[in-house]
Amino acid sequence: MKGAVSYKLYAFWKARPESPESCAQHMARMFEELAAIHPAFSRWYEQTMDLVPPPDKPFCTMPPRVEELAAKLYAGRHIADASGEVMPQLGYSISAWNGNRGSQGLALLMNVGAYTERMTEPNRFNFNFHKLEPGNESLLNAKVLEKVLLAVVSAWDADWGVIETWGYEGRLKNADGQLFRPWGGWITYLSPGYASRISPPRNVKAEKTPNGGLLILATEEPFNAGNPAHVAAVDAVQACLKPIQIAPPLRGIQRPAQ
Repeated sequence: MKGAVSYKLYAFWKARPESPESCAQHMARMFEELAAIHPAFSRWYEQTMDLVPPPDKPFCTMPPRVEELAAKLYAGRHIADASGEVMPQLGYSISAWNGNRGSQGLALLMNVGAYTERMTEPNRFNFNFHKLEPGNESLLNAKVLEKVLLAVVSAWDADWGVIETWGYEGRLKNADGQLFRPWGGWITYLSPGYASRISPPRNVKAEKTPNGGLLILATEEPFNAGNPAHVAAVDAVQACLKPIQIAPPLRGIQRPAQ
């Protein structure tokens, strides 16, 4: 598919101090809900940087156990390189993958339980998916990914979330080249506080969520940056977000690494 690149899911929320046990409860709920949506989310494995492909060491049992996930989160505390001091305000960082080396393979990365005021949204979650190709049509479609995004944002009570591709270049940036937040994409979620302050464009699908938030779908087809109609739809979503967008501080928050 011309213009196709891999898809990303992001969810962000503001400072919220939480213990490993509290974050583990969010995480367990998310894993259970995702496993019910698609088999690609049914198993999770440790992700390492030194072996390719990584060994198939289970990340956690499924169904997940809160105490096991809490131990993983505790091990993911941020520790200062020089002093060895734990920095609780930065929360807990975790990564994992689903063990699928094919087209339905995906990886997750999260930083949760953070309450530093140096970042507008110190808590984040993201999935990295493959591009749309034979064998993953059952996963990378609007019907399934809407459910996936809602499972993530509801489990973590996120402020906003998006499923996008970096092939789209219509986001607004500040003078330092950083993105205004929230930004929109193929599928965009806004919490009730954000949703009440914008008017979604008429040429896209917009539905209220059970919690009073808003789910916006730019196109029923998988988003393709090479399709002018798809780009125009996401452009319209970006435009409707201007009343709630916040300019990040110069040299402040960076977009998550690809």
